[in-house]
Amino acid sequence: MSTKGISKRIFLHQSSLAAAGVAAVPLVGGAVVWASGTAKSGGRDTNILLTGDIHFDLQGDHHWEWVEEVNHKAAIDMHCARTARTFKPLMETLKNQALAANPPASAVVQLGDLQEGMAGSPEMAAQLTRHTLEAIEAPQLPVPWVLVQGNHGLQGPGAKEAYMAQVVPYLQKELDPSITSMNYSYHIDDAHIVMLDPFNSPDGFIDFLEAELEASTARYKFVAIHEPVIPISSLCWHPLMRTEDFEPPRQRLLEVLARNKAIVLCGHIHRYSVLRRMTTCGPIVQVMISSIVSEVDKKQPTDMIMEYGPETLRQGRNWRPETLGERQALLTEEGKHITDFFSYDLQGYAMLTLGSGEEDKIDLSYYGGLNKEPYETVDLAALLEAE
Repeated sequence: MSTKGISKRIFLHQSSLAAAGVAAVPLVGGAVVWASGTAKSGGRDTNILLTGDIHFDLQGDHHWEWVEEVNHKAAIDMHCARTARTFKPLMETLKNQALAANPPASAVVQLGDLQEGMAGSPEMAAQLTRHTLEAIEAPQLPVPWVLVQGNHGLQGPGAKEAYMAQVVPYLQKELDPSITSMNYSYHIDDAHIVMLDPFNSPDGFIDFLEAELEASTARYKFVAIHEPVIPISSLCWHPLMRTEDFEPPRQRLLEVLARNKAIVLCGHIHRYSVLRRMTTCGPIVQVMISSIVSEVDKKQPTDMIMEYGPETLRQGRNWRPETLGERQALLTEEGKHITDFFSYDLQGYAMLTLGSGEEDKIDLSYYGGLNKEPYETVDLAALLEAE
């Protein structure tokens, strides 16, 4: 389905800074003050850094006999090599951008798969998780990390137990001592971000989301979840795909999101994408970020997909061929409701800027590689409000 409704040309931010390709947040401001569960920036606009999948990994954190048995060595070698080459530069870039924003950024929201996982034993899983948390603390970013549960944090012997034993206490220390699971909320100025974990609570995460959003009086609402709610590849991965009869709960999820005008922030597919899907309760806007940075200077995207449908979203087409017809039917049905869409291969990071003025402002600035100037800035508020 071709994009229609608001064209990409229109929903790109039209300021002279964005048109010139210059970052709209280059100045150093005052220190950000944040307290347990809530970040404050003193009535100014709010800036929030976003990262997608990172897949941090170290060669010494794997039981290699198990890794070879499950045929995952090539992937681990690749992620370990990339970690050694680009992880520290990525952290330094995030630190500098957090300080350079005007006002300074209030948090980094990491959208799952912070670590590669697949450690191969309970001991190695605990070690990899510990090393991952130490790695994001080492650069001493001036803002907290807000972490989302990803699938890789749960893969391999002892992975789930190691993750929950270390990541939840980390979030309690950094964000809010009342956090007890990977379903939790975090407030930043007039923004309410709900983190969802459909992996460990497939029967309860929608109930949690609905209760959080319905009770919220925040001006801006976001849902941070690893898997996309709206599939953007032939894999058709979405947070309810492991449910035998996923359609009723998925429709409920879509209605909860649309009714509360909550923007979806996700990762998982290793793409940069923005889309709008219509429902009977209004539009859903979904943003996908990927931070598996291999090319630090990459400024322009490749593999640019501008149409939504089974013939264009070919990634994963050959996965489980016995289900291809069913997956194509899902994409065909979704395409009937998609009004605006693009998907690019452009690894990097993003900055959300939320306005404090009378009119809503939700600008997404996306940075390719480790660049300090955005590739583009997208006006998410226009997508959310337009009919």
